[in-house]
Amino acid sequence: MQQRIFEELKAMFAKMELSIGRSENNEINLVEFVEHSIASIVNQFLFGVKFDEKNAADFYEIKQMMDEHSGEVGGHSLFWMYILWPDLLRNVPWFRGKRLQLEERVANFHRYFEKRIFERQAKMENPINLEKPFSDYVEAYLKEKARRDAAGENGHQFESTYQLGMMCFDLWITGQETVVSVLSWGIALLLNNGEPLAKMCEEIDQLISSETVTEGRRRMITVADKAHLPYTCAVTNEILRCANIAPQNFIRTVANDVRLANGFVLRRGTCILPQISVVLCDERVFPEPEKFNPDRFLDGNGKLRRYDQLIPFSIGKRQCMGESMARMELFLFIANIFSRYKISAGSVPPALKRIPSAVTHCAPFTCRIEKRTKF
Repeated sequence: MQQRIFEELKAMFAKMELSIGRSENNEINLVEFVEHSIASIVNQFLFGVKFDEKNAADFYEIKQMMDEHSGEVGGHSLFWMYILWPDLLRNVPWFRGKRLQLEERVANFHRYFEKRIFERQAKMENPINLEKPFSDYVEAYLKEKARRDAAGENGHQFESTYQLGMMCFDLWITGQETVVSVLSWGIALLLNNGEPLAKMCEEIDQLISSETVTEGRRRMITVADKAHLPYTCAVTNEILRCANIAPQNFIRTVANDVRLANGFVLRRGTCILPQISVVLCDERVFPEPEKFNPDRFLDGNGKLRRYDQLIPFSIGKRQCMGESMARMELFLFIANIFSRYKISAGSVPPALKRIPSAVTHCAPFTCRIEKRTKF
């Protein structure tokens, strides 16, 4: 996975530098390039195909669909009322219109992903070679389906193409929109906090300063470098805490009666909406929680400190299954972008304004970028 990320980073850097050369004052919308790269990583994971000039239309199609869906889902607080009481509200005029609109959007997503699944299936060997390793998620699913069919299993959970399409939909949302939003917040927060940005860049410089720069290029920062970049790791932790892109978790149902520490009892069947932001902004754990302060994640010896309360991906059996991949992308993108370029605020500094959606987005911004060729 790291190698795929490196390939996308290098392609992104090439596109960025072309755009910088055509822009005024080296000012560009960096997040647009990040968005395309993350989408390409997710598409490779699902279908084994990256986004490039040949299939750019596919990228813009799914991007438009995702933007519209996210705005519809997260753009109105009443949406959560429908999630809580769907049977009660499904035919109330306003809610009925939103329900039908949402159902149509989900149907459009299924048609899109079903088409991609059939395209991927057409490229596979016929009959399917079950001994050959799979290269992407859809191929793995289809091979498992073929294996169970060959074994004569009936009614197994891999029978439905519809299920595979909806799994692709879930993985796309969690793998694309959330990561892009976190990276957007990360860049904006660093541009608004010069001291942490300078400390992070200095740490990265110290790590690779003894190495030779070939043709003006620095080597890529790798996951293995995390052990030598505690402050950079602290920065990514603080980005996750401050970005707080999913301030409230999905609705859950209490399986059994639960007595809380204050004596209050949650009865079995009660719907609850966990508030992740309450934990991430708890001043008893994170003093002055409104401040961007990566040092809070370092101990007295400068080593990375673990906080069980850092739960941007939720906790328990329902925590985000893409956490490890998202953390890898966040670290590699932030470290390599700021290692390769000197980045400063554009003509208007990032506003750090929170825009409600399926996840909380940072308001759009531009930045000035200058390639770093010297240590």
